[in-house]
Amino acid sequence: MCRKLQGERCDLYARLVELGLSERRAIELQNLLEHCRYFTFGIDCDVKQMEGVDMVITTLACDEEHLRKMASRAEELGTTLCILHPSFDRKRDDECKALVEAHRCTSIDNRAYLLLFNNHLPKQIFRL
Repeated sequence: MCRKLQGERCDLYARLVELGLSERRAIELQNLLEHCRYFTFGIDCDVKQMEGVDMVITTLACDEEHLRKMASRAEELGTTLCILHPSFDRKRDDECKALVEAHRCTSIDNRAYLLLFNNHLPKQIFRL
């Protein structure tokens, strides 16, 4: 993951830094948006607002029940789900592990965020 912004966009980066995410992690996610050619993102949006969104990001404001609903809806829509602070506490960690186990595509957990891709990638689990 590059340590500098790779594209001209920085809207996701700015929002994430504003929410208190470290600059390093915000850059990684902005670059992911660019690399995957995602155009839209949503942060802590309602499941009804997820349609047409390329990547949905959840903060600690989303409880476990809402995470399950978002994961299900993201899979249905083919949207990438990014869960910030997946190991924040035991309850959140257990919920995120359960989501990964049930997930049908590739997931990447680097402890700062968990990515659940819902595309053509095979089921693979990466814990960095």
